[in-house]
Amino acid sequence: MNSAAIEVCSFYEEMGEMQRLGVLRAESVWTRQASAAQGYWLLCKPAIEKMRQEWKLPAIYEEFEHLNRVLADLQREQGIESHPPKAAAPAHGN
Repeated sequence: MNSAAIEVCSFYEEMGEMQRLGVLRAESVWTRQASAAQGYWLLCKPAIEKMRQEWKLPAIYEEFEHLNRVLADLQREQGIESHPPKAAAPAHGN
């Protein structure tokens, strides 16, 4: 991961820890950050899993992963199904 991706993952790692400790309410995080957090998790998950294996540190970004699960649960409770974002259709030139 590049430094920008690490900063984003670290932001959500801290947010996840604060939510787990009760500093932030899950509903507030869901309202303000669910789409972005879930999108970044989907993008970064393969790199995070690779880091976990290579460094033999399964706890890397575990709070980010936990936050993603909490947000997905809240989304389901609201009756909103979670789907990975679809890629935009390629533009056709003339």
